[in-house]
Amino acid sequence: MNRSIPSLARCALAFSLLVSACSGPRGTISARMDAGAVASAVEAKPGAAGLGDPLFPEAGNGGYDVQSYELVIALEKTDGPIDASTTIRAKSTQALSSFDLDLHALEVHSIEVDGKAAKYTREGDELVVTPAKPIASGAEFTTLVRYGGVPEGVLDPSFPIPIHLGWMAKNGEVYVVSEPTGAKSFFPCNDHPRDKALYTFRITVPKPLDVVANGKLAETIDGSEKRTFVYKPRDPIATYLVTIAIAPFETSDLAGPNGLPIRNYFSPQTKANARKGFERTDAIVQFLSETFGPYPFEVCGNILSSIELPGALETQTLPTYGAHAASEDVIAHELAHQWFGDSVSVENWQDIWLNEGFAEYASWMYSEATHGKDAEERKAKFEKLLRSNYGSIRSMGSRTPREGDDAARKEKGEPPPGSPSVKSLFGPNVYIRGALALHALRTEVGDESFLKLMRGWAAGRKNGNASVADFANHVEKSTSKAARALLEHWINDAEMPHVAAWDEALAKDKAERDAKKKAREEKRKSDEGGEKKDGG
Repeated sequence: MNRSIPSLARCALAFSLLVSACSGPRGTISARMDAGAVASAVEAKPGAAGLGDPLFPEAGNGGYDVQSYELVIALEKTDGPIDASTTIRAKSTQALSSFDLDLHALEVHSIEVDGKAAKYTREGDELVVTPAKPIASGAEFTTLVRYGGVPEGVLDPSFPIPIHLGWMAKNGEVYVVSEPTGAKSFFPCNDHPRDKALYTFRITVPKPLDVVANGKLAETIDGSEKRTFVYKPRDPIATYLVTIAIAPFETSDLAGPNGLPIRNYFSPQTKANARKGFERTDAIVQFLSETFGPYPFEVCGNILSSIELPGALETQTLPTYGAHAASEDVIAHELAHQWFGDSVSVENWQDIWLNEGFAEYASWMYSEATHGKDAEERKAKFEKLLRSNYGSIRSMGSRTPREGDDAARKEKGEPPPGSPSVKSLFGPNVYIRGALALHALRTEVGDESFLKLMRGWAAGRKNGNASVADFANHVEKSTSKAARALLEHWINDAEMPHVAAWDEALAKDKAERDAKKKAREEKRKSDEGGEKKDGG
């Protein structure tokens, strides 16, 4: 999308910038607009309306890097409008005549850039901001957006059935589940995981509602009828991992490794049996910390919502679960994401295997360590888990295409985990085959080398982004070219590699099932024959 400045306007703009650059306060030369900055401003052009993600090319925006967001949101009732402002502190990566933010449906009241009113237009979910004067390359700038209205969910293109993401108000409560592109439903942002930033949340709600958000509660401001909750997470967060939950929560507190505070939040509308798995949050975090290195954030917890979500989301420091989606294994999966997905985030959405395959295998490792009364039983159960999941992926060769599949998926089936399509982003190949790929790598290099490379990955990429190619390079550097080659077969080949022992076991299981089925059929025919003879 091209929004270039006409040449005459550029000349006039350059002259005005040159004059203003020569006189700062009290006759001093402005430090911000030196000669280099003037030259950059003359060459200013619009920032890109997307980051060019292979699966979501319009997600995010170019020309700047967000440093921090401050979200100020007030509401009178959970299903009503919000009155909000977002302050965005960013650094330009080019000279900008305008730049885009992502915002869905909500009404914009005003925008300021560095304290001066800015012009803006709406083009779908693109909020195009034109500051009073261009922004020089490398300059830090602050944007204040005042907005409001009733948030509307963003239709998720990755699900085969319609589902809306982002801000969800239901049952007198509010939850936020945004993966992949739902954050723009409640605040203007650069909505792509590549642009992680720091956050401050200031959320005002009527009593007796509570507010939970990422990170540590910094302050509660108590009024006669309302309360304001202020959260200031320590570490940068990708937009889709931001969460805000509003309900009269019930809580339970646990202590994690090295005194890590753990607090679980439960909607009062949830049942006791749905909460049971959270009793082991401390044990799960302890296992994951011993396996993959220290827990990466300052606080930990979970939110059990009252909404029938089709699963859970690893919102940073505080995963969010559907009302009946919180088994112990699911909790282990979501907490493993704190290392793989939250601390180490994807470069592009096509790298999602680094999140889901890793978290799924981490939950399998947790099962391996805890499910069974002794080592022998645990080993047998783990082998059965591996074989069962291997068999489920093998059986996908005869998968019937579903409504919502894209053309490539209908023709070829599920893409491999290293290159998913939009529709297979959260499919079984990414999760199950992706986890099996890590088990194959572990088998190839041995437990000690595998754990060392996984810990090195989590530590070396902390609070950053990475691609599948980055991990392949890490495997080769940490182990060998042969290990990398094996891994790449598992994540990139159209057909999943065969494991002879599992193939034999599956063939044996099938033969036994077929024999039992045949015996049942013969018995049924025999019984029917006997009835006819007696009746004759």
